[in-house]
Amino acid sequence: MALAATIQPEPALVSSAAPAGADDVTRARINTDRRLHRLETHLNSLLDDPDKRQWLALNVADLHQVLDKLKTSLPPNDPVLVNYAERLRRLQAAVQHDKASVGLPKFEHQAFRLPNVPHADLLVQLQQQVQRNRDAHEAKRRELLDLPGSAADEPTGSTALKSIPPPTLESLASASAASNASLRQRRPPGRDTRSGTSSSTADQKDVSEALQIHDKVQDELVQNLASMASVLKANARAFSHHLQTDLQVVNDATQILANNTARMDKEADRLKQYRASSRWTTCTLVLVLLVMMGVTAGMYIVIKIF
Repeated sequence: MALAATIQPEPALVSSAAPAGADDVTRARINTDRRLHRLETHLNSLLDDPDKRQWLALNVADLHQVLDKLKTSLPPNDPVLVNYAERLRRLQAAVQHDKASVGLPKFEHQAFRLPNVPHADLLVQLQQQVQRNRDAHEAKRRELLDLPGSAADEPTGSTALKSIPPPTLESLASASAASNASLRQRRPPGRDTRSGTSSSTADQKDVSEALQIHDKVQDELVQNLASMASVLKANARAFSHHLQTDLQVVNDATQILANNTARMDKEADRLKQYRASSRWTTCTLVLVLLVMMGVTAGMYIVIKIF
């Protein structure tokens, strides 16, 4: 959306003389902060607008004058003053950048919605890497098949790079997938080359080497499985032995607990018998003590009376 009119900054509300009191300093701070805030708001709205047809005319000289007046009443290292100066510097740099980019060519609105593409240097590096992978694969194939020709007859290096059109993201992805697939694929056994004898010999050699590699891998896997099986068997035997030992310990502990329970039951019965047999003795002793205390008390009273 185009801007309707050019916004001018407000005139200075601070007097031409340097502020002397605290009220003048506070008023100058409020005016400066309000102007900086409005300038930042207008500048952000301008930068966010995709249709850049009109540019905002910003008068920073007035703000510089207010800032100079603040410097006369505030110390140079005041945080508020430093913050105002930094914000004003950023606004001035942004305005200069916008003025310098007025003469740039205008694009349609859809141009701003295009997906981001890699840098040109990155595309060239990826293109060179793909070409090197292809050359290495071709050289390896010729070496395995014992072909009389070499990769020197084909265009490589800068010539090959010049003949290839500039890649895109889709072409790079497809080229990478094709390169990986070609590295995994093997040459079909029935494909004809310059010489039928060399082709069959190369195929037999390739098949024999592949079979040897597969046999070696299978032997290693069998050995690993055998060692793992032996370790698993030893672990199972050790676990069984420890389990039997733990079971014996649990049985012994159960037997000891049963014996202790039987002994405690016997002691409880004996205590009950002792308590029953000593009940009458306890009562007799208590009665004797009471009688003796009564006799003693009576004798004491008689002695006092008579």
